[in-house]
Amino acid sequence: MVVEDFSVSTGAFTLPSSASHLLLRLDGGSVSGNSSQIVDSYGVFSLDLSTGSYKFDPNDAYVNSLSSDVVLNYVISLGDEDLVYDA
Repeated sequence: MVVEDFSVSTGAFTLPSSASHLLLRLDGGSVSGNSSQIVDSYGVFSLDLSTGSYKFDPNDAYVNSLSSDVVLNYVISLGDEDLVYDA
């Protein structure tokens, strides 16, 4: 069995200035201040709700124990206070 160290992935969702009044949401995430995150066996996905920057920090031990490829999907939503749209 090959053991690998997986690197942290980062990036950012950018919105035009005309959308600055809209809100980001990480579906299923727990919110603390301006940040939301999902913690599961695969690692931690976090989203800064004010800047749109995100980070995925994989759980190397768990990922190395998998016997097949896995695709993770996280839903980021965008909208106003009354209605949030899927991004």
